Amino acid sequence: MKIVLTGEQEKMVFNDEAVILHAEQFTVTTLNETGLFCWELLKQGKTIDEIRQQLLLVYDAPPEIIERDLELFLRDMQQKGLVGNESQ
Repeated sequence: MKIVLTGEQEKMVFNDEAVILHAEQFTVTTLNETGLFCWELLKQGKTIDEIRQQLLLVYDAPPEIIERDLELFLRDMQQKGLVGNESQ
């Protein structure tokens, strides 16, 4: 499945963290280093499986933890209106 960014957004990076401003939702979302890494992969049009594979390559964590954290991240971004399924 492919997840895409929704609406008009602006990203500001501070050190290893980022702030996403969503103009349509009037929200500000902060991302840690891992969230920023995932966000950049989403911007590149990567699928969930491709993002998962990149996380497994970069981070030294058990696959089930990476899977769970990625799911939580994507669910949070979807609830905030920042991402949606490509078909939406």
